[in-house]
Amino acid sequence: MMKKSLLTLLIFAILYVFVQLFLRPYLHGNIVLNQSISILYLWIPGIVALAFVRAEGTKLAIFARPNKAFYFAPILSFAICALAFVLSIPFGGASTPNPAFIGQTTGGVIGYALLFFVTSYLLMAVLFAFIFLGGELYWRGYLWDKLKKHPLKAIWITALFWSLWQLPITAFSYSPGASNQLLNVLWTFGLNFTLSPILTYFRVKGHSILTAAIFYSSLMSAFVYFTVLFPMYQTRSIAIYGGLTIALLILFSFGMKLYSSFNWKKIT
Repeated sequence: MMKKSLLTLLIFAILYVFVQLFLRPYLHGNIVLNQSISILYLWIPGIVALAFVRAEGTKLAIFARPNKAFYFAPILSFAICALAFVLSIPFGGASTPNPAFIGQTTGGVIGYALLFFVTSYLLMAVLFAFIFLGGELYWRGYLWDKLKKHPLKAIWITALFWSLWQLPITAFSYSPGASNQLLNVLWTFGLNFTLSPILTYFRVKGHSILTAAIFYSSLMSAFVYFTVLFPMYQTRSIAIYGGLTIALLILFSFGMKLYSSFNWKKIT
């Protein structure tokens, strides 16, 4: 059944490519429709997962009583982005604050900072959690349950299929140009292979797929939040900030021994 589920995803990926190719002129001018199709595409793995577990008579651990891992997930992800942002400053990562802060009193600065925290982090984290949950239902849900007898192997297999699934949306959602497309693909693979052991860790420790989705959504929202406080207009600045974020995620994985097959036997 796992192979059938992957084949089903392949069919949907091909359909998505055809939709983007044949409707590109129309979609390019309709941002709302294009984004809606992209969100639906990200949810297709979840729909496939739910369909297959129902056919197999099994269940997915989508929700569970919140535990330490559940609460630690957003704290850790926010802290990683905050540290990466601070470390990027000496390299030219951020230099000019958001124009909204200019000319404000201390109270005004704090007020705007809180407003941006709510709109650019909290609300965005909720939205991203819903969007990412669709994919996590399959990657850290259905597929993980099928492969978890060999945890570390399952993590890398999941990272590969997860990255391949995102290739079409990566190719059609970013700025055009061969060099940009190649860079976007490399970033997608790099980020997914970096996140796969961490998301799996929170999936296992949180006893729920939602915990993994929360870490993922909080990480992306926190990353955006700091770029709202200090806008980065140069690709180089974003690359430095993103590279440091990935480096810190890798350090966390090393610290938690998430690259060790022996340690995963203890975790699971």
